[in-house]
Amino acid sequence: MTKPAGNIKSKFTIYLFIIICLSVAAFIFIKLQDTNKQDLYVKIKLSQGYWWSATSKPNYWIPSSINVGNYETDTGGAKSAEIIETRYYPFIEYQDENTIRAETQYNAYVVAKIKATYNKSQGKYYYKRDSLTIASPIAIETTNTLINGTIMQISESEIQNNDKNIKVLLSKPTSNVGTYAVRGEKYFDGTEDVLEIVNSYFSKGKHYLMLTMKVTDTPEGYFYGDTRIMKTGDAISLYTNKSLIKSYLIEAIY
Repeated sequence: MTKPAGNIKSKFTIYLFIIICLSVAAFIFIKLQDTNKQDLYVKIKLSQGYWWSATSKPNYWIPSSINVGNYETDTGGAKSAEIIETRYYPFIEYQDENTIRAETQYNAYVVAKIKATYNKSQGKYYYKRDSLTIASPIAIETTNTLINGTIMQISESEIQNNDKNIKVLLSKPTSNVGTYAVRGEKYFDGTEDVLEIVNSYFSKGKHYLMLTMKVTDTPEGYFYGDTRIMKTGDAISLYTNKSLIKSYLIEAIY
């Protein structure tokens, strides 16, 4: 028995109505999700590998492959995260009076601008369903690099470091034998030159270096590379583009 044309038409109308309602509901849901998103800035200390098995410091090829402007997209193709700053410093391990470099490992950092969702009831931001808190892991997959790390800072506005340019006088006892860092050597941290030797000389059995350095000024003191505090009387080792300045004494900070 053939069904009346009226019944078929009626069912088709109902199905069409349901599809339209579901489409409108999905559109409204997506729009509500979008309007709930806002720009957030996060500073990330990089690690190597996935967060559950990551080493604490990445090899050089990871931070050097990350460039300002690299970005991640969401499932709809919209930009969800963008790298706006990248910096990296050779890792130097201190052991007694000697300095040992963990071969090819770096203290590396990026600042990213991300589209975060704010949960009012919890008072928390989320990115890709993961909560954004200080010391929590985060992963950003750009077009060419998987960035894994730990959140150091979170800000609703662009992160402003309290940077300051200082001069530092270093010294080391020497017999004038060997190779020493010379004037003009620098260190580029992926964004800018943050260290330069402006003078190198010998006097009274010591080798002296005068450096200009870009540091972060904090209540605890000056920090170079976010992890190395600068204090008069401390021993320090630094890398330039050509040399290892090994086990020098900080004579003065200007």
